[in-house]
Amino acid sequence: MQNFLVFVLSMFLVAAAQAEGFSNTSEASVVVTGGNTDLQVYSAKTLNTYKKEKNTYNLSGHYTYGTSDEELSARNWSFLGRYDRNLTGKWGVFAAYQYEQDKFRGFDFRQNHDVGGTFAAYTSDRQILSFELGYRLTREKSISLLAETESLQKSRYASTYEFKAASNWSIKFIQELLLNHTRKSDTIYTAEPSLNMALSDKVSFKFGYRGIYENQPSQPGFRKYDYQFTSGLIANF
Repeated sequence: MQNFLVFVLSMFLVAAAQAEGFSNTSEASVVVTGGNTDLQVYSAKTLNTYKKEKNTYNLSGHYTYGTSDEELSARNWSFLGRYDRNLTGKWGVFAAYQYEQDKFRGFDFRQNHDVGGTFAAYTSDRQILSFELGYRLTREKSISLLAETESLQKSRYASTYEFKAASNWSIKFIQELLLNHTRKSDTIYTAEPSLNMALSDKVSFKFGYRGIYENQPSQPGFRKYDYQFTSGLIANF
């Protein structure tokens, strides 16, 4: 819980220190139920962007903490740094580094190193469609006591579609496919649709879903599909 509060506080401190060329989007949600089952889930996300000419720098992260009947039931977090360079109006390149932990999905830590290209297929006032193709090197350690850190080579395919149906609401769909070339049968697919409704110029409400399918889970007996429904407030600075 303390980590969650520190994470939320840091989001607003970053937003307060914005300068020209910087932007921040922060999201927080809390679910608390009581009675026959005591459930508490806290979730926070942040995305900080700095743009200068053809260069874009992103720094983002998320933290989720949950308990059920006072027992820890969910805890995961990630940190992502990314650099994009626009080459032409539609084509670009990027490099990224991500660190994540999620013992409930079977891994103690995971480091992702990405390089690749981007293509803005369609851009208008109401619609955006873009694609990414790249190479990923993953260093991963499972939660098994005797497990050693593995190096995995992967191909990464991703796409983003956003549609602004009106001035106060929009929909977005993000998907990602990872093909593991080290463990040939391992494939990870992530789909993330969301609905965003603006409450003011800087505050909006988001309802989203994130599903992750992994046909070869990190640990025997783990389920192949993980999903999460979220709803919360978003602040844009």
